Amino acid sequence: MLLGGNHFGLSPKKGRRGSSAGQNLHLSAPTIAHFLWNSSGSDTQMRRLGGNAATVQRSTMKSLLLLLLSLLTVPPRSSGSDSAVVRGFKGGWLEFSSRYPDLSYNYTLIKVNEAALKSFNQWETFSNLRLYHDTERKEVKVGIKGPSWSSRRYKIKFYPEKPSKRDDDHDDDDDDDDDDDDDDNKYKSYKRTVDVELAAVAAAAAVATVAAVAAAVAVAAAAVAAAATVAAVAAAVAAAAVAAAATVAAAATVAAVAAAVAAAAVAAAATVAAATVAVAAVAAVAAVAAAVAAAAVAAAVAAAATTAATVAVAAVAAAAVAAAATVAAAAVAAAATVAVATVAAAATVAVATVAAAALLLL
Repeated sequence: MLLGGNHFGLSPKKGRRGSSAGQNLHLSAPTIAHFLWNSSGSDTQMRRLGGNAATVQRSTMKSLLLLLLSLLTVPPRSSGSDSAVVRGFKGGWLEFSSRYPDLSYNYTLIKVNEAALKSFNQWETFSNLRLYHDTERKEVKVGIKGPSWSSRRYKIKFYPEKPSKRDDDHDDDDDDDDDDDDDDNKYKSYKRTVDVELAAVAAAAAVATVAAVAAAVAVAAAAVAAAATVAAVAAAVAAAAVAAAATVAAAATVAAVAAAVAAAAVAAAATVAAATVAVAAVAAVAAVAAAVAAAAVAAAVAAAATTAATVAVAAVAAAAVAAAATVAAAAVAAAATVAVATVAAAATVAVATVAAAALLLL
């Protein structure tokens, strides 16, 4: 991520002849925290999952971050003409860039501490450093692997050509006596030393890490809340389905009970009809028997005047008629008893069916 406009003042370090032999570059804590914060990507995640609550949480964390950083700020001692730009913080690498000290020169060698970069337009890794000589933008990009960047100072030197052995020796003796002034003057237009002070970066990174963790916690909380909402909706749907199933089951039970009652009523009606037919048949038989008996009595009475024997026969016939009437009456009584018993049994079955259905509904 390129954070344009994050420039840092360079404090001049006077040389032995009063010229600017080097520059001190200060990267202050608020600016480091700024690109750490914007590199975390937590703002997008919070907007996706958290809504208004996430915005409030992010605002609170940002206020806390700014409050803490106000105590960690290390302002530059003075301002200068050059600048450096923080490029980003990815995978534990702090990246910044430093432009050529003189844009009219094309530098073939750039040293950062003990690392010597001779290649162009490609990254090279040196232990805890990685360097990129950008000839198009006329700058060097420096990547510092954490946590080593929290406690060291880094010197950047630019050479227009590969220095001789004497030049290398001279680089290690920048602060010697004035006897080396001629050599210093020889190279002062071609190289520059920049001290990159990153003492406040560790604290700023720690604060930014806390903020990122808090943002992640907020995102996780929002995700948990969303999952809980989904679970509640699923539970409500399941409850509605159970209630609907219970309603359907109750309706089916009522229908079954109604069908059973109707069947019992039909059976009772059939039984009553059968009993009625039986009673009618018995009555018809009794009527036939009574007619036969009456005819016999009439015959006996007619013959009674003739002989005594005929009288005896009439008496026997009368007895037969009485017996037939008794049998007919008994048959009618038996048929009525059977019909009543059948109707009572049908009613009992219907009542038992209704009671069982009521128990099922409860």
